[in-house]
Amino acid sequence: KKKMFIFTVALTLTAGAISAQESRFGIKGGLNVSTLTTNDFDDKNLKPGFHVGVFNKISLGEALAIQPELLFSTKGAKYSYDNILVKGDSKFNLNYIELPVKLVVNLLTIFEVQFGPYVGYLVN
Repeated sequence: KKKMFIFTVALTLTAGAISAQESRFGIKGGLNVSTLTTNDFDDKNLKPGFHVGVFNKISLGEALAIQPELLFSTKGAKYSYDNILVKGDSKFNLNYIELPVKLVVNLLTIFEVQFGPYVGYLVN
């Protein structure tokens, strides 16, 4: 995990430093929905959350760009249980710092596709 984190940060910094192409910084935010699945627990409910952060979109030509981001993201799950002994709810609130590095493909003037890897660090 640590090596991947360092690699992603280095790639993000290097991409901005060596690029002589057009670069655009911005702020982004949005909504998340998450679930939690483990060996002992399978959450069927979607838990709403949000993400907020900054990005740098670096042009690689007319139709391509690379977009490193730094995001704060909230995720988690809610589990309801009802058995012979106890009944109740448990909530898991997980906060992450995420570093996605996306390849952006511009298909039309108003439409683009973004995909790529990310690493996340669980804050709490």
